[in-house]
Amino acid sequence: MPDLPPIHPAMAGLVQPDYNLFADAIYRAEGGDKARAPYGVLSIKTKDADEARRITINSAKKNYQRWMDAGKPGTYVQFMANRWTPPTADPKGNANWIKNVPAIYAQLEAQQAQQSAPTNQVVLPPGYAVTNLPSYRP
Repeated sequence: MPDLPPIHPAMAGLVQPDYNLFADAIYRAEGGDKARAPYGVLSIKTKDADEARRITINSAKKNYQRWMDAGKPGTYVQFMANRWTPPTADPKGNANWIKNVPAIYAQLEAQQAQQSAPTNQVVLPPGYAVTNLPSYRP
């Protein structure tokens, strides 16, 4: 297998992943709204995207435990990719999955952190200069 760029600690298995973000990353990597099967769930007939998401999250959790029980061979994302998109069935898809899912996961986590980060900005209405603020004099 070719050398991979550094990946997110959750995808390497250094910390347990946020399974909702992981499912979102899988959804995008599998084609999102344009996919023929939501989240790439092909082995089970699903009635809708919500059910496919639940299956994806459950699979991710179970595969994390399987990976731990197996002695953590390789990275968690490689282990998951080998079950989700087996290299024997789709070698190119497996390699793309291993590359794309961690990158998307990191982007989603950064977006989530940015949205929840507190800001210390003071927002002034248009035309209101800082010099118009009342001064404090004891």
